[in-house]
Amino acid sequence: KFDLVTCVSVIEHVGEDRKFFDGLLESVAPGGTLAITTDFHPTGPAKLTAHCQCYSAAKMMELIEPAIPRFETAGVPDYGDYGTPIFGLYNFASLVLRRKA
Repeated sequence: KFDLVTCVSVIEHVGEDRKFFDGLLESVAPGGTLAITTDFHPTGPAKLTAHCQCYSAAKMMELIEPAIPRFETAGVPDYGDYGTPIFGLYNFASLVLRRKA
């Protein structure tokens, strides 16, 4: 178990995102933090060339919902559309979860 686990722009490339995300969660020690970034599009479009999926806020919340009893969000999940999409298709989103002690 680790006090800090990071996952930067990886989960969108993983076919079994639920299994991968659950593995990340399990590697966080009590009181530890998981910081994750992913490609984000407000409507979650079909996958891009190297992506298995692209997340919307709703899809990311669906992914983290089972973790809510054990984790809390640190700050507000950042799924903003800042009007400067990468390749005209998506932005980056970030989420920080803290495991309850």
